[in-house]
Amino acid sequence: MSKRHLPSHLPLTLCLLTLALLALPALAAVEAPQPDGSGQAPSLSQADGWYTTAPGVLQRDLGGGVIETYAFGAEGVAWEKAGTEAEIARLRALYDETGDPDVAAAIRDQQQIVAGMALDLARAPKGSGLQSVRAADGVSCQLSISRDATAFLGADGPEATASAAFSDTCATYGCTYAYTIAQGYLGGSQRLYLESDGEYCGYYTAQSAAASAAVVADHECYSYGLGQVRVQDSLGNWSYFITEATNYQCLSVNISGPAYVTVPYGTCVSATWSTTSNHPLTSYQWTWNSSVVGTASTYSRTFCSHATYTYGANYSLGVTGWDSYGNSAADSQNVHVTYYGYCNGPAQQQSQSSTTVNRVTARYNKPICGPVPIDPVAQ
Repeated sequence: MSKRHLPSHLPLTLCLLTLALLALPALAAVEAPQPDGSGQAPSLSQADGWYTTAPGVLQRDLGGGVIETYAFGAEGVAWEKAGTEAEIARLRALYDETGDPDVAAAIRDQQQIVAGMALDLARAPKGSGLQSVRAADGVSCQLSISRDATAFLGADGPEATASAAFSDTCATYGCTYAYTIAQGYLGGSQRLYLESDGEYCGYYTAQSAAASAAVVADHECYSYGLGQVRVQDSLGNWSYFITEATNYQCLSVNISGPAYVTVPYGTCVSATWSTTSNHPLTSYQWTWNSSVVGTASTYSRTFCSHATYTYGANYSLGVTGWDSYGNSAADSQNVHVTYYGYCNGPAQQQSQSSTTVNRVTARYNKPICGPVPIDPVAQ
């Protein structure tokens, strides 16, 4: 299902729908989010980032590879069914390549879901979303839906998590499903892991599903998570609440070293930075204020102070690393250097220095101290 949404190290849980009512003497109904004549749901507004992808489909991009979807009515069910069938086709190709029994199990799970979607599609009114839930006499009614998905680069390679939850005290039918896949290559060997949970369905009940996947890989990485809840209200309308997350990142590199450097007057101080990575790197490029300054695994720089007055300066340090497959990752760090001046540096640096040669005292030339200026960096 990742192919039909927008491509994109932090879990996301969203309860989009919580309905509550105090029961009336007869069966009562509560209005839930439903599209208006424009196809936009009043509670899923453009101000919150929602937009119409297709008839019966609203989505929003949360960044970091995470997409939320609200699909409703016959159009929404058909759109979701087509996406699931596309994922089944991708899994079939993967099974033909690997023969992995977990892939076969995931295909069976999603085929069952497609069969359920076909029934939903046959019964779903065109253009109708979740509209009404009911409670029996004297009983309060509450419906809660949540789903979550993450896909990210872990310590050793791609990872994904997914969950879905549905709880109901109303005459509402709900199903939960969670699906994750992680794959990549380590050297010349393909690594693959899938996990799915559900689909779990029922009335007047709580259903939940959770899955996670991770592999050790250093190139051609991919991970994907799907948390899905589908709900039929008491009027027979179907709605799908989906969160998906996609990750293609394989390699990470981080700078390790000082962010602050202090240079006493009349001295020089050296600082060194190194890199850490989740996989072996074979080449590097360091930059200092965007200029290339090194190609080793570490970088050192020397700072000297001959300033009259103390001041600070900010610099940008960056590094890009490559592995043996040509994959790259980059990191950057700000470095603040304080150069102590003769006139207002540490007290031990301000005394006049002298030396005696052949009974003649020679004093070193020192800066003339006037009023201390404003630190230009602090302005």
